[in-house]
Amino acid sequence: MRGGWTDRLLSGATDAFAAVPPVVALLAIALALGPGVSTVVVAIAATQWTGVFRAARAEGQRLRVADYYRAAQAMGAGTLHQIGWHVVPALRPVLLSALVVLFAHAVKVEALLAYLGASAPELPSWGKLLARSGSELARGIWWPTLAASAPLALLVLCAQVLADRSGRRRE
Repeated sequence: MRGGWTDRLLSGATDAFAAVPPVVALLAIALALGPGVSTVVVAIAATQWTGVFRAARAEGQRLRVADYYRAAQAMGAGTLHQIGWHVVPALRPVLLSALVVLFAHAVKVEALLAYLGASAPELPSWGKLLARSGSELARGIWWPTLAASAPLALLVLCAQVLADRSGRRRE
């Protein structure tokens, strides 16, 4: 919201993190932390925070020049008032859309990590089902792969449609 060197520093750090391909980051995190729930959580957070940051930053820059925000500043509204009454309500739809998209991404990342054996071994996962059905697929038995991948694809599609609908409502 304030701009200046802080904004440039955070944007530069975001660009540096975003320059690393997500699959490379996922594999590096999986190798560094080993299999487990914490690996999945760290991998999802490390590969997707940049998109949320960029969306929130863009909305903050748009808000900074909005008339009602500038009027609140001119009337002497404090920082907490501006955040509570202007920033948070404006960011809510953006963050809601970002969280729904992150949910879809989190499902895909967990499935990928489970497929590679880096997820929590004690928890069920679509990725584990896909890994097991891969050997059957080579023998021409395709239905276990379809049974594991169809619900995964449907869940991700539903989350993407929900994110699209929530984004349209905001406009």
